[in-house]
Amino acid sequence: MTESRSFPNLIACALLALVAVSLFAIRLALPSVLDDRGFYLHGAWVLDAVQNGHWIGQRNHVGDVTSKPPLYIWLAALATLPFGRISPFTMLLPGAIATLAIAATIWRFGSASFGKRAGLLGALAYLLSYVGASQIALARPDGVFAFTVTAAALAAFRAWTSGQGWTWFWLAAAAATLVKGPLGLLLAGVGLLAAGWEKWSGRSAPITGSHRLGVVLFLLITGGWFVWAYLELGPALIDRMIFRELLRHAIADSDGSGPGHWFFIQPVNFLWSLAPWSPFACVGFWRAWARPASNQDERRAERFLFCWFVAGLLLFSLAPHQQERHLFPIMPAAALLAGRELARWASTMSPRALLGTCATVAIAGLSVMAVSYHLFLDGSERVLRAQGMQALARSIRERVGDGFPLTHVDTPFALQFFLSSTAPLATVEQAARLLSGPDAAFIAVRDLDSLRGALAQKAVPLFVVAQWPATGEANLRIVSNHARFEWTTDMSAVFNPIVMRTHGVRFVSKRGQEFVLRVTGPAGVVVFANESRELQVVRARIIDRASETLHERLLAPGDQWRLGVSRTAAKSRVDHREPRRSILPTPSRGTTLTPIGVARPRTDVLVRGMAA
Repeated sequence: MTESRSFPNLIACALLALVAVSLFAIRLALPSVLDDRGFYLHGAWVLDAVQNGHWIGQRNHVGDVTSKPPLYIWLAALATLPFGRISPFTMLLPGAIATLAIAATIWRFGSASFGKRAGLLGALAYLLSYVGASQIALARPDGVFAFTVTAAALAAFRAWTSGQGWTWFWLAAAAATLVKGPLGLLLAGVGLLAAGWEKWSGRSAPITGSHRLGVVLFLLITGGWFVWAYLELGPALIDRMIFRELLRHAIADSDGSGPGHWFFIQPVNFLWSLAPWSPFACVGFWRAWARPASNQDERRAERFLFCWFVAGLLLFSLAPHQQERHLFPIMPAAALLAGRELARWASTMSPRALLGTCATVAIAGLSVMAVSYHLFLDGSERVLRAQGMQALARSIRERVGDGFPLTHVDTPFALQFFLSSTAPLATVEQAARLLSGPDAAFIAVRDLDSLRGALAQKAVPLFVVAQWPATGEANLRIVSNHARFEWTTDMSAVFNPIVMRTHGVRFVSKRGQEFVLRVTGPAGVVVFANESRELQVVRARIIDRASETLHERLLAPGDQWRLGVSRTAAKSRVDHREPRRSILPTPSRGTTLTPIGVARPRTDVLVRGMAA
């Protein structure tokens, strides 16, 4: 009975899936997962897609254009939509699925090219290494990029050896390009240098087949997205994505190496990243060069993997911008050859004994990974800060629920990430104007002294209603001119470039320039002010128990729009522009509202207090 018939494929696949799921669960449960800055670099762009509908091109909370093409952003956004809230799980899910898919691809390709044992051991080596452990819990495009490059590379191998099927290669290369740019096409194609190697060794294997349809589809997909994104974002897209990211990282980087400067960094990163299996990969590369397989199909496979890895490693070693995760797209090639060498060592083991050994190694490897991440990262300063923002966000939701109109001044995006918010940052001067106005305003701020300085000429009592840490010197505070952290009848907040003031209307959510508000009293008023130098289209969606209406207004720079609504019909009562300093009408007997910039009489004492 041959190995392909006797080897328990289903059990092997279940083992790989169980290892991948366990690895993901372990990494997700450890606080060290918050050490990745990708949550806060890419989370804002994901929220911009989900909350503001900017699916083609995204900006973050400070207005920066996305630094990479959007495929990872799309996948993380699609994972976020069913839950209604961004979280570490939704940000990590695309990379986790991609890691499992790579392991499955290694299993399948390795089994077809080198045997079932090699496929299983190569996939297991990939998962039980730094590559698998970090990639599966990385809130960045690298995991998705590694999978799309792997899919494109192996599609190229199939097309080369069969003489057809190049359309699949170009489609996979288009997906890789939509993750991290044209480098994906290059990495997926360098393995085809093996065709020249075969010819040089006297065994000609030319690259045949038509590329016409594939090239057309590649250009339509990648070029179509880029043109559409440019129409939305303008020159900022080229400046950020082409000049600041692609060219700067390819030519110069202050933290990199480049030729003659620490050229060995990436080879050392490889040895560490795939440890303890990297020595087996090195033996596999040596064997492919010095003692190629006699079987034609196996020889072409090993040479393709050799060219894919070595050419990619050379490229990353020459690049001035170097990090371990940059090697992820070429690691499957190393894992496949490591699996073949491991299979040679385990050739005398029965399939049952081999699976039992693999399960034991998996348990030991997962345990070592869990302990290592816990010991070395869980208590790091960056993890503790992220946990602090997570705890503060949880406290805010418990006290005032979702959608509370906080104005963020200089807060780290980590707080907004855990609040599932993407509000643009306000200036200290804007925050000071809100606090000195008649409405309750709640400001999240780190540099409280700057805010106090902006309020120096105004007699405004200032209450600290929440902070982190809860005791001792605060790193971040939520301050207000209202003594308690709660919803009030009159509230104001900055959603740059729009300032919103409400009376008898509660803010629900914001999507782009559309504000969703709910009527809470018999009558309400909401005022929008445009504080930018450009025209702004503002929409207000007013919802009530039985109706919903949408209002829209084009606001000139410095203009204001007052919208009055009634609860009975939830429709507009007042819908007109007013002079700049007229903000809210007197909404009900006994309540007096004052114009912007004119503060109610305040005490001269700056009060710091916590909410009851």
